[in-house]
Amino acid sequence: MNTEIVNYLIRSGLSLAILILFYNFFLSGEHMYRFNRLYLLFSMVFSFVVPLLTIPVSLSSSLPGGQAGISGFQESYYQIRTLAFQKQGPLNLNLTIPLVYFLVSTLFLTRFVINLLRLKKSKSIYPSVYSGGYRIVLTEKKVLPYSFFSTVYMNRAEYDRGSIPGELLSHEFTHIRQWHSLDIIFVELLKIIFWFNPLLGFYKKAILLNHEYLADESVIRMNTNSAFYKGLLLKMAFRNSNSYLASSFNYSFTKKRLQMMTKKTLTWTAVLKKIAVIPLFLFMGVLVINAQDKGRRVVVENPPPPPPPFGYNMWWSPVLKEQKINPDPARSYYTHNFFETGDECTIENSTVTLKGNVTIMFKSTEDIYRIIKSQVAVYNRENGTIEAEGGQIETYKKEGGETKLIHTEKFKKSTFQLVGEDLIAPPPPPPPPPPPPKD
Repeated sequence: MNTEIVNYLIRSGLSLAILILFYNFFLSGEHMYRFNRLYLLFSMVFSFVVPLLTIPVSLSSSLPGGQAGISGFQESYYQIRTLAFQKQGPLNLNLTIPLVYFLVSTLFLTRFVINLLRLKKSKSIYPSVYSGGYRIVLTEKKVLPYSFFSTVYMNRAEYDRGSIPGELLSHEFTHIRQWHSLDIIFVELLKIIFWFNPLLGFYKKAILLNHEYLADESVIRMNTNSAFYKGLLLKMAFRNSNSYLASSFNYSFTKKRLQMMTKKTLTWTAVLKKIAVIPLFLFMGVLVINAQDKGRRVVVENPPPPPPPFGYNMWWSPVLKEQKINPDPARSYYTHNFFETGDECTIENSTVTLKGNVTIMFKSTEDIYRIIKSQVAVYNRENGTIEAEGGQIETYKKEGGETKLIHTEKFKKSTFQLVGEDLIAPPPPPPPPPPPPKD
């Protein structure tokens, strides 16, 4: 998996975890439901957006002359080590992981759409009545009233008998007026995209419980007898809704809801906690952005020296003439001891991709250099790997002013590793012994 994607998922997950922990320990028990609603929604947006941001990082040099050193430009030689040669594993993770991701996302999306269609179907097959300007769909299912967007769903038999307390309807009308369904839809869409992140389940649970607090508060403010309302909650404690998308009167939150009804509306502690949210988000922003990988940082002070001019007489200049290669500078990448070119060359972050008549040259020692020739090659500058397809690697040695080809090895698909001179790599094979003298 791409390292940038993994880095993003780690940072967004860290932000989600810290923010929900702060909510559970400091905010969830306070009587500030509207603030908590905004906090939960903003925390999710913050956690998935801020890790995408980058800040240019100024790097000052400690090297003489004020120039930053880059290992790719140092006067050192390279050895090459074969990591994988003509082998293809039975499972290609680069294809398997995206396939599994899209398959599971499709299943969650299908489930989401099916539930939307079920709610829409209920509106078309069951009769409806209107109360207080809101539509009430009378279903045959034995459920308590629950709402989704501008519609309340309830059992028809109970409605006909008049056994639905007005407090229940007021509760559901509050869900509609405050657009609680939008919060649920937002979380469900995030869960479709980030289904592998279990933290979103905690956010959904916190949001749903906070919705119940808001609806309870609205019902009690209508001069409802709080003791009667609490008894009604206990009576209905074990009856559930039939839709995970709906705002329902009863969840497994009854005990917490009863406890919150006894809380004071405003305390100095709650005010201080609201203020503490500001430095929390500032701290999280700095933490998450500064955790970005090195490949996304921008050096704005003392930049490294540029590579030598293309026409400069480097060691690979005569080699190009010997190989009858006339490269285009715009389709090449090179350092002091490394050169690669091809018909197509693209550079993205730390990856150089070459296609068509690819030639890669590097020194092994002062007298030995190697050339990889292939049709496709991907050079990762960050970890020093070269993935090449359909070609061969040639080893040359300079002797007495002449250059000799001492070894050739063909490959279908191979991965090579460039390592510094301080690492010991297998030396190139010796030349074949001379033929025995003839009698």
